[in-house]
Amino acid sequence: MHVKIKQKDLKAFISATKQSPMQTIPILNYILLETVEDKLQLFVTDLDIMLKQRIDCEILEPGKCLVNYFLLKKICAATQSEEIEILVVDEEIISIIAGDAEFTASGSGIRADDFPPDDMITYDRNFPCPTEVFWKGLRCALPFLTKDGSGYPVA
Repeated sequence: MHVKIKQKDLKAFISATKQSPMQTIPILNYILLETVEDKLQLFVTDLDIMLKQRIDCEILEPGKCLVNYFLLKKICAATQSEEIEILVVDEEIISIIAGDAEFTASGSGIRADDFPPDDMITYDRNFPCPTEVFWKGLRCALPFLTKDGSGYPVA
């Protein structure tokens, strides 16, 4: 896989997702990136909720890969480059280029095919929602999503 994406689009997705740094299942620390038609589809999950978004990109080579959530978050925060390039060198090595900086991430032995499938969560209905409305609503709801299901923020 080899794609070029706008930094602001990737940053918007990452800033809307709040991954816990203490995931007990290693694959949950990753974002699944997959080319679908002329877009890049991003998936992140904690096995209770799966967030999926398609963003515009330039696809140089189709495919899919896993990228560590925290590495991508740090790169997006640190770069001023308008474009980020992600290149899968082989199944175990991913190169991320942002401006003049190049980052190489070696695999953890986890394959993209091992990522939990998006049909694992059943949907009662689907409805169109503008992206900015979705993310605003999600940011408002995040403090009330708790592991115990009580609806009260956990201190």
